[in-house]
Amino acid sequence: MSKLQAVRALLAERLSAAAEQIFSSEEAADMPSEQHRAAVHKRLSMVADEIFRILEDMMGEYEARVTESHQESQSQPPDVMLKTETNVPSSGTLHNV
Repeated sequence: MSKLQAVRALLAERLSAAAEQIFSSEEAADMPSEQHRAAVHKRLSMVADEIFRILEDMMGEYEARVTESHQESQSQPPDVMLKTETNVPSSGTLHNV
């Protein structure tokens, strides 16, 4: 499972748990609508905060990996080999054939 799939599953689980809590609450039936709306808003805000913390952690990890990769590429010399060609004989003199 990829990191993104794991986050999607976690978010779905958190939202489902919040929805279940909201709709299964026996207190909700006895609450005035304004109070019920406030309770729903509070629960969804808590879930949203948790989701943002998860995403912030993921972004921090990603930024750290990018920075590390960039630093590694800067510290390694380029993998370039210069090739030169010489047509001078090893004795240093030209021979007439």
